Amino acid sequence: MHSVSHKQLSAPQFKNLIKNRFIQARITNETVEQIGKPKD
Repeated sequence: MHSVSHKQLSAPQFKNLIKNRFIQARITNETVEQIGKPKD
């Protein structure tokens, strides 16, 4: 089950989403760059 979740959340369309949530929660000190729509 863990590997399925990891594989799905590692998809390119989720990487910016997860990074943005970490920044908003102030877990990381990175800045938000322009987030565009993912390419299919």
